[in-house]
Amino acid sequence: MRVLIFHGYLLRGTGSNVYNANLAQALARLGHEVHLICQDRRAVELDWVGGDVTVHVPDIGGLLPVYVADRYEGFEVKTFPELSDAELDRYLDANVAAVREVVDAHGEPDAALANHLITGPAILARAGLGFAIKVHGSDLSYTVGPHPDRFVPYALEGTEAAAGVLVGSSHTAHDLFATVPDRTLRERTRLGPPGVDVHRFRPRPAEEALARLEDLAGRLDAELACSEESRDSFGRDGPAIAAALRAWAEADERVLFVGKLLVNKGVDLLAAAWPLIHRERRAAGAKAPRLLFVGFGAFEAGLRELVDALAAGDLDGAREVAERGREYEGTDRQRLEILSRFLAEPPPGYADAARET
Repeated sequence: MRVLIFHGYLLRGTGSNVYNANLAQALARLGHEVHLICQDRRAVELDWVGGDVTVHVPDIGGLLPVYVADRYEGFEVKTFPELSDAELDRYLDANVAAVREVVDAHGEPDAALANHLITGPAILARAGLGFAIKVHGSDLSYTVGPHPDRFVPYALEGTEAAAGVLVGSSHTAHDLFATVPDRTLRERTRLGPPGVDVHRFRPRPAEEALARLEDLAGRLDAELACSEESRDSFGRDGPAIAAALRAWAEADERVLFVGKLLVNKGVDLLAAAWPLIHRERRAAGAKAPRLLFVGFGAFEAGLRELVDALAAGDLDGAREVAERGREYEGTDRQRLEILSRFLAEPPPGYADAARET
């Protein structure tokens, strides 16, 4: 079966990128011919590209629209609301033309998938393909939901043409139904969790797991740290990460967060809850429980300020982070309601517990 996947971003680093990379590999292992349309200019470096997986990178003129502002090497980046109408039209037209070129060269796909609510579905609809949609969530939370007058029409253009819609969770489905006024959307939507590679993500004996962690730290340690000025969203300071991993490995109990550092991921709540968890685990006999955040994202500065304030027992500083809230993510100042309510009346001894983490 010939499958076309439209994903207008990269193939590593974030959730939807990793999802599509793994989806393409899984389909190829099943014997399907996969054509993956994306913006990963280094896709040829991936060992699974080639053979049954062909990657196509349309020329979009160097301007990459995103849901949350980040830096991407080689691109001018704007959030969708920042685009002029002319810029958005050029982006859509370039991708529609690219999809048609792939179809003309390789034949009509037997199945097609458009990722994100905008603008992949509208692109495949304008290219004349039958397709399904995979809604990942950031499109709803950061673009369509906050700017319905401008972007709901693009969402409707896609959903009305789609054969079906996949969502990763019931929460995303609820937001989708509340945002997009498509009367048949609910009956055409199905739950499609991202899934887990059970061969890679499985419990391992502690000795083996720690040895693998040290191997990873060693490889990261060998990387050259790039300067802040030259680093894109996927750049990393290998030696600094290696040191953090080794320190985390020394703990007798560990909690790890891997993901984008955004308010929507709940990183602020995990940081705020950690002093209570830490205090409870110490009372139960743990010597050095540790929490490690691994990721990047628009709320990184806010998370760092929150963690620093808590470590100093500075609840007023933590409350200021909660008040600024989504301002860290480049939007208007918007209070983090759950965090604010918690810090307004924290449990007894919370500041002392925070200082001890």
